[in-house]
Amino acid sequence: MKNKIIITVGISIIVITAAAILYLMQNSHNNNLVNAKIINPVYEIDQYSDSSFVDGKISAVVFHKDRYYVCETSTKRIVVLDSTFNYLHSIGASGQGPGEFLTPGCFEIYHDSIFVVDKSKSNIQVFTLDGKFKRELKLPMIPPENYKFAIKESGNIIMSLFKDDYAIHEIKEGKILRSFGEYIQKKSARETFLNGQRHIGIIGNNIFAVHEANPFIDLYNSDGDLLNTLNLEDLSIIRELTIYRKNNPVSFNPKSILVSVYFQNICSYNNKIYILFNKVISKQNHSVNVIVIKLNDDKLVLEDVITLNDKENTSLRWGMSLCKTERNLLVSDGDENKIFIYNY
Repeated sequence: MKNKIIITVGISIIVITAAAILYLMQNSHNNNLVNAKIINPVYEIDQYSDSSFVDGKISAVVFHKDRYYVCETSTKRIVVLDSTFNYLHSIGASGQGPGEFLTPGCFEIYHDSIFVVDKSKSNIQVFTLDGKFKRELKLPMIPPENYKFAIKESGNIIMSLFKDDYAIHEIKEGKILRSFGEYIQKKSARETFLNGQRHIGIIGNNIFAVHEANPFIDLYNSDGDLLNTLNLEDLSIIRELTIYRKNNPVSFNPKSILVSVYFQNICSYNNKIYILFNKVISKQNHSVNVIVIKLNDDKLVLEDVITLNDKENTSLRWGMSLCKTERNLLVSDGDENKIFIYNY
């Protein structure tokens, strides 16, 4: 009997020890991600080679066939640069006519055509890569400003719209084919709207949706069935902002809207998702970060966290948009009217 007790106690100690070791290993891994690596820009652009200046309100940057396409909301154009950032030409202009913009937002390149959302026109305008206007696609309602959308192989648009209690809609020829991703209901309609918006992208054969005001990433199959949700609320940089928000409630007005946002912009490259995250608590406590998520057997897995500024490097003030290429990471600054290039 005594031997049995000793054996039982011994097994319990082994189990507890193993659990403790596993816990420490997991926390050690998380701490490696929590203590984000800091990288500094290798190059920055504030003026193009045609002598025009970079506009800070850049809604999206896309790299396609050795060219960078930069959408400037204020100047109402898409600037085209070569692989070494030399100015080539621009696409679009301010106006009401075909091929002209009122409020150009995010855009995507699909089958060598450029699809640009214009919120004020409630449409998507389509151009060739050299800037020739092709056609206009009407949207079923006013799209949100500067939210990423995606285009399926079928050519259908996947976009976040505030409609019928669902956040994500598949659109063909101006009509909604299916809706998925329920809204998170909040106290007010405005708060519900803000918590419902998603940045949409495609990774592999799946659709991913990054919540703007909640630290969640949802993965869906092509039919809109939920496969996986990655919760990032325990990541230290996000947890710090969450605690701050709970202690300093946001009144959901234009002056406080930036504090309510977790994720500013997204892009995907080689089965990985890159999420731009501005942690803004005070002038002394703010950082621009990129969270890297990889796809592993239809599951989203946190891979890396990068900080693009710190106390010694405060040149990047507010990350507006980002683009990933094979070797570089580009981030535009909404405050300083610059584009920063990082080796990553």
